[in-house]
Amino acid sequence: MMLDGNTAVIDNDFVSHLIETHLDDNHLAELLKIIFSELGISIVMHPLVYEYELLKETPRITMLFDRDILNKAEFGDIHQDDPVKKAYYAFLVANLYRDLRGEPLPLSEEDIFTRWLRRVSLGEVHSVAMCLTCGCGIFLSDDGDSKALQNLIKDKALGNVCVYNRKELVDVHLEQGQTKLPRKERQSLTHGLCKS
Repeated sequence: MMLDGNTAVIDNDFVSHLIETHLDDNHLAELLKIIFSELGISIVMHPLVYEYELLKETPRITMLFDRDILNKAEFGDIHQDDPVKKAYYAFLVANLYRDLRGEPLPLSEEDIFTRWLRRVSLGEVHSVAMCLTCGCGIFLSDDGDSKALQNLIKDKALGNVCVYNRKELVDVHLEQGQTKLPRKERQSLTHGLCKS
């Protein structure tokens, strides 16, 4: 799978909130297809986030992956088995974690690719490192630490990753997309107020 500037990385919280909408499965799938295709992005999830955070057996989540609305990346997609890219990725994960959490990452460079830690924003760190390694400019996340990571990246001049929560994604589509989704559908996707 090619990961590049036309790829957006999605996190578990974003997916979990999307499936809580009051839309039926087909309608949800169609709205997401419209938004993603009109913004010209394909959506992928980091392999460790998929493995350790996502409730994969949830029928709506399974449906989104089965219909290729969401896709799972593999580490080979991220670093293309290039030792330099792999080392850069590991460097990013360790340094972003340290900068975000204020403590060293308690994993070795090799463990970064296999081990998991809960409740320390490791999924967000991995996802943002994936964005930087592959040139993906968008991270879809409802987690507050993702915005902090966006600012860290900007402050350190590491690149540019735009973090969009559900409302921001829907608002970007409203401004840039061709199909103007009805307000009720936009509210359902965001569980709140959107632009009229």
